[in-house]
Amino acid sequence: MATIPDLPHLFIVPGSLVAQVHREHQVFFKRHSIDILIYSGTGKQRAEFWSKGGPYHLSKHKPRHRVIIASHSVRAALNVYLACSLNVEN
Repeated sequence: MATIPDLPHLFIVPGSLVAQVHREHQVFFKRHSIDILIYSGTGKQRAEFWSKGGPYHLSKHKPRHRVIIASHSVRAALNVYLACSLNVEN
């Protein structure tokens, strides 16, 4: 039987709803049980998100306990990163 990969959860939402979805996750989950990360900004800021000193790698939680919230507008950049770095198909 195959195992489920230890990967983060990704929510792609309209840009106008990113803050609302972030707040809803904060209310729903027990505090400090997961990391809720927002993937947004310029190309440089998005690159910093994935860097060794960025929010993704600074998380003390296993990847499966991380939630990434991104808007439709950054989806293409995120797909490229996931396909290249995590060896995940688009």
